Amino acid sequence: MKELARKILTSGLLPASADRDATHIALASAYEMDILLTWNCRHIANATIQRRLRKLVETAGFILPVICTPEELLENENEQSDIRRKPTGDIVLREVWLAKDTLSARYRHDLDKLFQETRKREKLSGHPLANLRIRRRKV
Repeated sequence: MKELARKILTSGLLPASADRDATHIALASAYEMDILLTWNCRHIANATIQRRLRKLVETAGFILPVICTPEELLENENEQSDIRRKPTGDIVLREVWLAKDTLSARYRHDLDKLFQETRKREKLSGHPLANLRIRRRKV
């Protein structure tokens, strides 16, 4: 999973500072999520990079999940208009970006350090952060 995140970053599809986004994509792919739901249109739900990202992930032996925003996932217009009226989406998104950028900068965008810290927090909490086996697609 860490190698997949590294491949995504070194491919140039995402900037080096988007290590948390690369990890998010790698986790969703490695754990065979059907959908990766995100408000992050800058690096994740970005139609411009998804085709190349899909190819890169498949070459690594994984399947890229469907990537979309919650708004895209909603089925009817009434639900979509309701979500547009709620300002919490933007506030939450800003808060998530701030937390992601702060944590990422703390470890100088180093994937190894981020993963080490994640494992350390996992041990301290006594709870697994992800209790799933990584499954590679058989080619």
